[in-house]
Amino acid sequence: MSQGRGIPGNSIASQAQFEKEMGRLGAIMLRFESIADRMFEEGQLLYGCSIKFKGDGRADYLLVLRMGDGSGKYVSFHSGDSLAECIRGTVARLENGSIKWKVDEYG
Repeated sequence: MSQGRGIPGNSIASQAQFEKEMGRLGAIMLRFESIADRMFEEGQLLYGCSIKFKGDGRADYLLVLRMGDGSGKYVSFHSGDSLAECIRGTVARLENGSIKWKVDEYG
């Protein structure tokens, strides 16, 4: 995310927009932490999270989430056009139960 996005020529409005976005992203990260804590209490340990970049000049991101429970290790993937959207989408899917876990063949 660049602080330069926003209303051209209006640094006060741009700064306010930037601060609002940072607050929103901070809230998403706190929700992510809360979900991880709840999952741990339910016997599911989030033990890995990595973000991969396409590397071909496009702004695509892939978040890889790793989880283990008493029966094995699992992996899930979520992609987004921006890093913020990738994380926001992962958190939303964790919250609404739509995230898909697959057996982690490499874990």
